[in-house]
Amino acid sequence: MTAIFAAVGGAPLSAAALQRAVLEMASRGAERMDARAGEYAGLAAGRFEWEAEATAPGPIVVDDGVRVAVIDGTLYYRDSLRRAIGAASGSRPLELGGDSKSHLLLGAYRAWGSDCARHLEGDFAFALWDREAQSLTCARDLFGGRSLFYGRDGDRVVVASLASTVARRTSHRGAVDVVAVGESLAGLFNVGHDTAFLGVAVVPAGHTLTVSRGGAVSVRPHWEPPAAASVSSFEEGAEELRALLIDAVDERIPSGTSALWLSGGWDSSSILACATAVLRERPAGRRLVPVSMSYPVGDVGREDEAIQSVASHLGASVSWVRSTDVPLLPADVEADAAQRDLPFAHAFETWSRAMIDRSRELGARVVITGTGGDELFAGTNLFLADLFRTASLGELALEWYRMRGRTLNGFRERVVQPALAARGDRRDAGPFEQRMLPWLREDFVRRHELRERERAAAPYGRQPTLSRTEQLWGITAPMYARIRSTLFGAQLRAGAIARSPFFDTRLVRFAMSRPRHERVTARETKRLLRRAMRGMLPDEFLAPRSRRTGVTTGYVREQLRGPAKPELDAVFENLALADLGIIDAAKLRDDWQQFVRTGEGLGLRFYEVLQTELWVRARMGTGASETPRVEPLNAAVS
Repeated sequence: MTAIFAAVGGAPLSAAALQRAVLEMASRGAERMDARAGEYAGLAAGRFEWEAEATAPGPIVVDDGVRVAVIDGTLYYRDSLRRAIGAASGSRPLELGGDSKSHLLLGAYRAWGSDCARHLEGDFAFALWDREAQSLTCARDLFGGRSLFYGRDGDRVVVASLASTVARRTSHRGAVDVVAVGESLAGLFNVGHDTAFLGVAVVPAGHTLTVSRGGAVSVRPHWEPPAAASVSSFEEGAEELRALLIDAVDERIPSGTSALWLSGGWDSSSILACATAVLRERPAGRRLVPVSMSYPVGDVGREDEAIQSVASHLGASVSWVRSTDVPLLPADVEADAAQRDLPFAHAFETWSRAMIDRSRELGARVVITGTGGDELFAGTNLFLADLFRTASLGELALEWYRMRGRTLNGFRERVVQPALAARGDRRDAGPFEQRMLPWLREDFVRRHELRERERAAAPYGRQPTLSRTEQLWGITAPMYARIRSTLFGAQLRAGAIARSPFFDTRLVRFAMSRPRHERVTARETKRLLRRAMRGMLPDEFLAPRSRRTGVTTGYVREQLRGPAKPELDAVFENLALADLGIIDAAKLRDDWQQFVRTGEGLGLRFYEVLQTELWVRARMGTGASETPRVEPLNAAVS
């Protein structure tokens, strides 16, 4: 199921009112609906017909007489979960009452209460009402692909899959929060609790929200980074990684036909190699078809030859989508923006829709991706700052020489500045902070302390090294969960569900236990992943590469300067974002014209201004406010 609505407190809501809320979320699934209305709380949910048939069999709402549960997503390692539930229940085994994901969720709650989310592995968001305890428990998985929001209207607390559905049911009645719009446009990595609607907040990824008797609300993490532990050798680690990845792939391929989005990188190719091994041993009526994006010869995004070499090696046939057939903007960009839940839009939404269209032509409703491999098994040269901080000068000199040769150009920016930022020096933005866009108005930035709040929420000092911090931050920073949930929503609207085997907490625990040099050195990256795939992928494909491949900046640049240019020209002439005091319109237009002439500059950020502007225009009829931060529920966030 993909649309969740829950309301606790206040006057009772009828089943019809609950279903109307689900119908507002039709873009997430409302062709099949179910609801439970009670004296103090109501829960409802909806699904697409195709999802109910292809990926989510079983009841939409599960009610055991005491508890009511709805879940959006998929649970993995279900046999292990059943055993754990049985072990937790002791000498009186729990009767789950069914085998659906909602039955398993109820079993987990009966075993562990509101702490149950930490025992679940999957892509999920859920809401569960306990009539006996008079409490609501909601949660999202660590990676945040499934969205969930909350707000309050008097005594009533509302939770839903879309922020706009909550917004209509708060005391602010859908008013736009100008400050939060500016935060979104700034692309802040670490600030993301508020939404662009006053009084509506995000249930953060990896967190559980509870509403207890009387309406008190708390939000707390249900996942913590693993503690440091001794590790096996490099070769043993590669074997363990291979086994873990094969299991993760096996769990995520359903019966019937699935598509695998194959690039020329090591991540998706590793997934295809593991999937080939899985389906050879355990076909179980499953079929996987690779789908790839083809870029023109000479484009920096082109990986066609590498993709074909992997597919041929594994005996697979690739179905191609041509990038030249995929526009950056949809046919009616204004209507598309008006239908979006929040201002943020991902530049590859139309790319994703084109890939889903081809996947569906091949009979697939589930697409498997290699997303997550970079976060877990790669890294940047930030580790050089760690060497500088620990005075490991010999190793630092050797790694720098391997990377840059005898020159010291860039040494301060790449090494000294990040080390100083980690130590507490705040003269320059650190490695985990977003630098402000040049056309954001400085008075807006200062008045709302965007730099200060971004810096305060940055994860300095929480992990022993910057390199380990970077690895964890790439998974848990609010911006990345926003990206994942935005893309998931776009893919769902196009008619498919994306799953990534790398987004598996077993793999996260493993990856975070391994030493940095297995992820990145001056010359190499993803060393452990590549070793794990030895014998499964061609040696020449796994060899270190002299340059990055699959870079999509050329596609975005040429689309902005070509087919999309008239739309941006027109929109930038009269900006509501300037009227609201967020951006300097003259500076934006000057930079835009320079980008059009030279192709150099912040191309992707112009796209983000366009999408935010169109969203604001569509929403401003509901009112706007620049009221300082509003904590919707006075929630205790720990």
